[in-house]
Amino acid sequence: MTRIDHVIILAGTWMLACLGCAGEAPPKSQPVELVYVIKGMHCSGCVDAITLEVNEIEGVNDCQVDLDRRSAVILADNPSISGAILESVGKLGYDITGVDAPVHPPDTTTTEDPLQENG
Repeated sequence: MTRIDHVIILAGTWMLACLGCAGEAPPKSQPVELVYVIKGMHCSGCVDAITLEVNEIEGVNDCQVDLDRRSAVILADNPSISGAILESVGKLGYDITGVDAPVHPPDTTTTEDPLQENG
């Protein structure tokens, strides 16, 4: 076998290996969690309007709007979708801003047992 024969065999093997995966979709990246503070919500109708609007955006997997926390947690394919979210919710008349961390209520639990005597 000549050197050119080896090159042809290796190239053919590589092509067959690539053809085997050609029909497969590339691995999907993990969804990202985008968190927003939304001002101007007053009722469940506001929550429904925002939820419906955001869920219409391509790339949004889930949208959870919380009236009490005045926030939305959105699961999206890519963080670059944030601009579309800000624009859509803003068009509804709400003031929306992104945050870096989830919005949680203050922790009111205590690790001390108030019934336990010090002693």
